[in-house]
Amino acid sequence: RRSDLAHELAVTRAVCESILGNDSVEDKKTEVGRRLAVIGYEIDLDRQLVTVAHKNILKALHGFLTTDVHAPTSTKALQRLASWGSRYSEICRYMKPFTQALYVAYDGRKTLHAYDLPQSAKVSILVFRVLLSLTSVQERQFSRNLGSYEPRFSPWIIEFDASLSGIGILWYHRERSG
Repeated sequence: RRSDLAHELAVTRAVCESILGNDSVEDKKTEVGRRLAVIGYEIDLDRQLVTVAHKNILKALHGFLTTDVHAPTSTKALQRLASWGSRYSEICRYMKPFTQALYVAYDGRKTLHAYDLPQSAKVSILVFRVLLSLTSVQERQFSRNLGSYEPRFSPWIIEFDASLSGIGILWYHRERSG
């Protein structure tokens, strides 16, 4: 509750300083609000949305818009695009199928070389341009609902371990009773 805010901030500060020492809490970085940017994402409690932070979406959009799909592209540039695609496809689910083409485009390539993009990567870049724009303008339709992060029961547990010579997999089926 807003009436408890000052007290709770003071208690949190005291706990942090008792563990980490004096001046371990930077007051300029303490934010209060119903919509906050946290590690590149924005959480809006009033609209129950998780979306990409404005600064981050502009940065990613700039990266996708300035990539010339008809010119040779470096592995480093593709890695950056694929990283953004992977990160922001967790917010805008429509991006998910187009991320793989970006990773495949530089798979096995030398880091210092530039090369022509395959058609699938060109299409993915064009689609990302549109979806990032829509995520920025139409947040409600192209962002993720806060309730979608609730833990769900999974009937399967899969554990795996890999080495250079193979992979081992254990599958467990569990009942709702545990």
